Amino acid sequence: MKGKKTMAFGCAAILACGMLAGCGENGGGSITDDDPTEKVTYTVWMPLEPWSISSFTNRDFGENEIIQEIEKKFNIEFIFQHPVTGSEMDQFSIMIGDKNLPDLIFSPSWYLGGVEAGIRDGAYLDITQYVPEYMPNYQKILDENADIESLAKTDSGQIGAIYGVSLYEEYPYYGPLIKQKWLDDVGEDVPVTIADWERVLTKFKEQKGASAPFILDPTGYDYTAGTFLSAYGVGPAFYLDGGEIKYGPSEDGFYEYLNLMRRWIKEGLIDPNFSEKSWDDMVAQITSAQSGAMIQSPDTMSVYFENNGISWTAAPYPVLNEGDELHYRQKSFKVYDGWMTVAAISTSCKNVERLMRALDYGYSEEGATLYNFGIEGRTYTVTEDGKKEFTDLIYNNPYGLTPTQTVWRYKVHNGLFIRDEHNANPILIANPKSLEARKSWAEIKTDAVIPPLSYTREESQDVSANMDAVNKYISTQVLSFLTGKQNDLSGTADVITDPSVFRNNLNVKGLTETLQIVKDAYARYLERA
Repeated sequence: MKGKKTMAFGCAAILACGMLAGCGENGGGSITDDDPTEKVTYTVWMPLEPWSISSFTNRDFGENEIIQEIEKKFNIEFIFQHPVTGSEMDQFSIMIGDKNLPDLIFSPSWYLGGVEAGIRDGAYLDITQYVPEYMPNYQKILDENADIESLAKTDSGQIGAIYGVSLYEEYPYYGPLIKQKWLDDVGEDVPVTIADWERVLTKFKEQKGASAPFILDPTGYDYTAGTFLSAYGVGPAFYLDGGEIKYGPSEDGFYEYLNLMRRWIKEGLIDPNFSEKSWDDMVAQITSAQSGAMIQSPDTMSVYFENNGISWTAAPYPVLNEGDELHYRQKSFKVYDGWMTVAAISTSCKNVERLMRALDYGYSEEGATLYNFGIEGRTYTVTEDGKKEFTDLIYNNPYGLTPTQTVWRYKVHNGLFIRDEHNANPILIANPKSLEARKSWAEIKTDAVIPPLSYTREESQDVSANMDAVNKYISTQVLSFLTGKQNDLSGTADVITDPSVFRNNLNVKGLTETLQIVKDAYARYLERA
C-alpha cells in the first residue's frame, strides 16, 4: 500500500473570522495547468468520519485505493491533513487562520458565515467562472438539476465549494424497529398508531418481562427524524407548517409528546434512566430480553439483530389516528454537506486547473463507477446482464476488515462524486430487509422539512450564540420533566398544562431573533431555488 504523509493538529482553537492576511484571488499559484507532464502535489485538509477511521492503518485517507487511482490518472499526489478526532472544528479554526492554507479544504461551511464569507475574506477561491471549462461534468449536473444547483451555490449565486451529490433522493435511514417474534408471541401486528404502540409495549412488559420495552433516545426525543413527534404535527427543531417556519419545542405538539413519554416512563414502558444510557447500553438492551423496540438505522442494527438471532421488522412512523398524514421524517437531500462530502479550493492552491479536472472525474460516468464500486475485477464483477456485484474483498475480506471498513478502503462510501447509494452500498445490498424498511419510510411526505440554509457571518454568530443557550435550556428542562424533577414546563412533574414560562424563556434566550434569521435565510433559498 502506497505510503502517505499525514499531518494531525492538536492546538487550542481560535475563532475563524475576519479578513485573512496574505490571501487574495489565487494568491498561492496559477489557475491554468502549464505543464501537464509535471506531477503536482496538493495538500488536503479533511476531517475523517468517525466510523471510517478504523479502515485505515495509519489513519490516512490516502490509503484508499480509489484515491490512489485518481493520483495515477491525473499525475498528482494528495497529502492529507486529518485533524484530531473530537477537536475537528477547533482545528478548522486554527487551520483557516493560517495564511498558508491547504490547497483543498473539506467541511468549508464551518467557516464563520459559510462558504460565501470564505470567498469574501480571501480564503476560498470563487470557481464559478472556471467550472464550465475545468469541471464540465459537474456543471452539467448543476444545469440539469435545479434542486442540486440551488443547494450547491451561495446566496449570491457563486460556486465556492464542490459537493458530493446524488441524482435521486436516498431512502430515509432512520425509523422505528421492533422485534417481530415478540409481536408474534403477544399476538400483535406491527403498531401503526400511538395507541397501538402503547398497547404493544404494555404487552412486552407484562408478557415478555421487558424492563424497558421501548428504548428512548438519551435526549428525550428523536432529533434526527422526529419520530413520534411528527405524529403531533411538529418537528424536532425548525420546520415548515404550511410554508411558515416554526420551532418544534415551542409548539403545543411538543408538549403533548413529552406528556406521552413521561407517562410511558411512569408506567414502566421506558427505562427511567434512559438519559444515562450509552450506545453500548442500548445495544445490550435491544439484543437481550430487556427491550423490544427502538428508533435507529436498520443498516446499523441489522448486524446486531442477525448476530443475536433476533427477528425484527420496521414499523411505520406512528400517527395519532389511523389514516393521518405525516409531513416530517429524516430526509437526505441530493447535495451532501458532510465532513468528507464538500470541499473548497483555497486561494493558496497551486495549479487549480489540474485539481478541478481531477475532482470533476467523480462526476463522470466512468469516475462515478470507480468511486461507487471500486476497481473492476478486484472489488466487483459484472454479470452477463450487466449487473455489478461486489466480491469477497468487500464482503469476506481476507485481511479481516468488515464491510463497514471495506467501503472506505477499497471504494469511497461518500465523497466528491455522484453517489449511487441504493445500488452501490454493499451493506444495504446485503440486507434486503433493511432496504425494504427504508423504502417504506420514504412514502412519508417531507414538506415540513427545511432544506440546508446559508447564513451571513453576522447571522451565523447570532444563531450559534442563541441556539447554544436555547438547546442547553431545552435539554435541561426536557430531561427534568421526563424524570420527574423540578422544571419550567409545568407546575407539576406529570403533565404539562401551562408551558408559558418555558416558551418565554426560549424567547429570552434568543429564539425569537433566531426564528427571524431562519426565515430570512429560507427566503433567500427560495429566491435562488
